Amino acid sequence: MPKEKGGVEFTIIVVDYFSKWVKAVPLKKTRGEDLTHFLWKHILMRFGIPKILVSEIDHSSRGRQARFDEERNDQRLMEVLNFTDDLRDKALYKILKCKQLLARCYNRRVKNRQFLVGDLVLRLFFASHPKEQSKLSPNSEGPYRVGRILCRGTYELEDLDGKPIVRTWHPSKLCKYYV
Repeated sequence: MPKEKGGVEFTIIVVDYFSKWVKAVPLKKTRGEDLTHFLWKHILMRFGIPKILVSEIDHSSRGRQARFDEERNDQRLMEVLNFTDDLRDKALYKILKCKQLLARCYNRRVKNRQFLVGDLVLRLFFASHPKEQSKLSPNSEGPYRVGRILCRGTYELEDLDGKPIVRTWHPSKLCKYYV
């Protein structure tokens, strides 16, 4: 709790769940004397001795100090570091398995199109004229002849008279023309 006027920083809150009675007393310090005074004045004088006293004590009110063993601490740190390395390795393994599964699913649906020089192909219309596309317009234009095969699966096309088409084409934008 933030510090309030008069240096009050802590609060003792007592709730009787049966009668819904709530009592809160602000304190400057957390001392055992303050707690016994509060219990005597507000609980025992009002209700008598309770059978059960339930308390929620947070870490600031414990007056204990843990023993520190340097060797045991180093050993626990090494165990935690080894555990995190194992978790990291398992995560990397799962990521690689997931990538392999995705690649397998993707490659199953990919159509590998390869054309030879001289094959007749149709060029997808939206690849060459994207703005002139309408709902009932044809999907492809052509036929064209494959003039040259370039690296990485790109093709240079020429029309049936042998006049070359200016740009190169990826096989995903071409489909085979059957006569």
